[in-house]
Amino acid sequence: MKQRSKFSMQTIILIIIGLHLFPSLVFAKYPKIKTFDTTIGEINISIQPKPQNYTGSGKREWKSFDSSGKPICKDLYRMTFGDNLLYLLDDELIVNQYSYGEISKDDKVEIIDKDVYINNKVAKGELLSNEFRVSLSSPDYFSSTKLGGHSIFVAPGSSITSETKEFNGFYTYRYEVGNTIVSICRDTLTVNGRCIGLLSENSTIIIEEGNVYVNNEAKMQELNISLDTD
Repeated sequence: MKQRSKFSMQTIILIIIGLHLFPSLVFAKYPKIKTFDTTIGEINISIQPKPQNYTGSGKREWKSFDSSGKPICKDLYRMTFGDNLLYLLDDELIVNQYSYGEISKDDKVEIIDKDVYINNKVAKGELLSNEFRVSLSSPDYFSSTKLGGHSIFVAPGSSITSETKEFNGFYTYRYEVGNTIVSICRDTLTVNGRCIGLLSENSTIIIEEGNVYVNNEAKMQELNISLDTD
């Protein structure tokens, strides 16, 4: 009976030691995921896992045009963390080229891996158009204007000249940004003397480093014909 009692006591001691060691062994194998908490504008955002590198910018002014040609100005914040990109455009949350709609400072926003959670629910984003993503990525990089009802964005931005000429009842619009010359005559777009093609109503044109996009579609510069009229 004494040996059985002694064995039972040893067993109890081993169990107690094991209970003390087990949690530390588990957490050593599965370390706690670190969280990075930050504030952009008035929005508190929690990011998991904590990125090794991150950068943020202060408030900037983002400019564009609505469908009627009226200028739009919004506050823009930008942040990169790891290989992710986050914007706050006024109250609109944008993560990795997807818009998650308007949020308020009372909303709980979490980014876990690549998923976005708003108030503890997985949020479904809407893919942004190419021209909108470009305009967000470098708000100070583009010069913009409105020509003949069309929105023009040119990068890199530089000194600007703009003029409108009338010839036989038709108007030619000319917009010069640094070494880039844009002209529109009879709704036909010409860039640096090359004919890009006929524009549909209220088109959006992005010209960046020699690449031309019209309504989110890359355009080939096919003809070396200038439509400028002196």
